[in-house]
Amino acid sequence: MHIWFPTVRANSGADQYVKYLADGLTKLGHTAEVTWFSHFYEVFPAMMDRKYVPNNVDVIHTNSWCSYPKCNIPIVTTVHHCVHDPIFNPYRSKLQKIYHELIVKPHEAKAFNQAVKTIAVSHYTAKTVSEIFPDVQPEVIINGVDAGFFSPLPDHHHTQSTTFRLLFVGTQSRRKGIDLLPIIMQKLGSRYSLYIAGDNANKKIKAASNIHTLGHLTKEQLRHWYRQCDALLFPTRYEGFGFAVCEAMACGKPAITTNVTALPEVVQDKKNGLLCPLDDIEAFVEAVRYLKDNPEHKVQLGISARKSVEAHFTLDRMINEYANLYKSLCSVPARQY
Repeated sequence: MHIWFPTVRANSGADQYVKYLADGLTKLGHTAEVTWFSHFYEVFPAMMDRKYVPNNVDVIHTNSWCSYPKCNIPIVTTVHHCVHDPIFNPYRSKLQKIYHELIVKPHEAKAFNQAVKTIAVSHYTAKTVSEIFPDVQPEVIINGVDAGFFSPLPDHHHTQSTTFRLLFVGTQSRRKGIDLLPIIMQKLGSRYSLYIAGDNANKKIKAASNIHTLGHLTKEQLRHWYRQCDALLFPTRYEGFGFAVCEAMACGKPAITTNVTALPEVVQDKKNGLLCPLDDIEAFVEAVRYLKDNPEHKVQLGISARKSVEAHFTLDRMINEYANLYKSLCSVPARQY
């Protein structure tokens, strides 16, 4: 099969999703062609209609902000998270709200209408989409991570540290809870250290004595930090899935994260990680202290986290589900207008 992925580069988990999916399909013997487009097409998504489809494509796979109405090829549309979700609203600027309502929402409605299959990456995202767009009932293909690459190290390979090491991975935005980190770390004190992976660390975070910024990391460097930390600290306020949480779990590390949106689908409280109420700083502080004071339970949570990924969240499982979907669609005609 020849699958084409026309993709606007967003420098986010959605980019990684496309790369992993395309690479996995290629290993299965399919042709997976990714065409990257600039942010210009995110601002003016209708311009994507003018792009020509490569020859001999069997299925087009886009995200919900892209569309190809003049094409007679089956289209699969993936929703990574729904920006129209009322819970997401506090984390949008006024300009973003206008842009999402006037440009993105009607274009998404068009994309859903033309797709023969709409896929959501979590049950929460599927539920939200069907509430905002009542005529759309997405199927769910849960995201996966490369559990062969993101894997634990043997105990004797771990470096010793005088502090309890926490890791945060993600864009440094209010939606991700970046503003909560300095407060949490101040309350925890000098026996705890936090390492932040990502670009554009703000001045407050840089000024905190027990917070260290790592900047942009390669995939190999990211795995190193997952393996060397004691736990992932991720007080996010909204996730369509939660790649960072899943990657940390694959490396055998428990995640301390928020009991909100799609995260309870990945983390089971006190079984393979710890869930805290939204914006509850004291709960996050207590959860971190609990793991430090109970090292045996921390290890057990990490072991259970790895098992959860192996059972439910592997990249191989995700790729096979998409490959089966594409195969079923090759004999299905595209939507006609």
